[in-house]
Amino acid sequence: MEIEICNCIVEVNKHLEEMGKNTQLDIPITWNGAGKVQADRISIMTRKADDTKREKPIEIIPAYCPFCGERYA
Repeated sequence: MEIEICNCIVEVNKHLEEMGKNTQLDIPITWNGAGKVQADRISIMTRKADDTKREKPIEIIPAYCPFCGERYA
């Protein structure tokens, strides 16, 4: 069984290039619970809200494509 994911990341990056923007969506490489490498979804950029605190900001990786709403595999 082949799992299909949406093509939004590729399409948005292509659109940004066509517009002449020097920008691409960042796609992190992550490891899932089964030990497999994943590079099929974007991460939402985060930063510390309070630089005086030692804790790091959390990484936000959506379960659904923020462009078309399709659930990631």
